[in-house]
Amino acid sequence: MKIWNGYGSEHSANLVIIGKFADASAARDNLALFNEAIKVAQSDYDSGKYNNAAQKREFSDAMMDLYRRTQLSLGYTDPEQLIYEFNAKQDGNKVIITTEENDINAVIKILLHGNAKIEVYSAHDHDSIYGRQTRS
Repeated sequence: MKIWNGYGSEHSANLVIIGKFADASAARDNLALFNEAIKVAQSDYDSGKYNNAAQKREFSDAMMDLYRRTQLSLGYTDPEQLIYEFNAKQDGNKVIITTEENDINAVIKILLHGNAKIEVYSAHDHDSIYGRQTRS
């Protein structure tokens, strides 16, 4: 049996992203937008939308509808970032998102869309009540 050991940056970031909003209502609305964008991106992925480069350069009708209704503006490569695992919750006027992914441009854009002040850090390197615990 051959055992392969590899090291990469995928699924190792342990990032914590905190968006601070003017009030709890703004945080709730932004979290709802984040979850809706994830749902549309996942639906696009499930339908094969991200399988080839040509399709990635066009938004689906559902994504365009989301953009029109909310005035959200993401680039062509941003929706695909949303298919990865994010854990998001609201805590008062904050939206706290944790992920093991490094590619978080879409997340930052969605938080900024709601006028959030954003803090991003690695829970590997900074003590945190959020993210995976990596220190004993």
